[in-house]
Amino acid sequence: LTLSNLHWEVSREDLRELFESCGPVLRVAIEYDRAGRSAGRAEIVFQRREDALRARDKFDLVPLDGMPMHIVVEEQRVIRRE
Repeated sequence: LTLSNLHWEVSREDLRELFESCGPVLRVAIEYDRAGRSAGRAEIVFQRREDALRARDKFDLVPLDGMPMHIVVEEQRVIRRE
């Protein structure tokens, strides 16, 4: 999932806690600007595509810290664990 319109204070832990309610999360990454502040965008990688779809349906346009999250399901990718 690609998330946008996130409040700059939302943390990786906040996102992991919220999205794990939909299924196992493999990775949470927040994009930061040059000043080291959140750019308001993040990526969530689920173990299963169906969990990502459920998360999008559940949380798209739902406010988090007062700002409605915009969520897009990206193309399916295979992530190899090392």
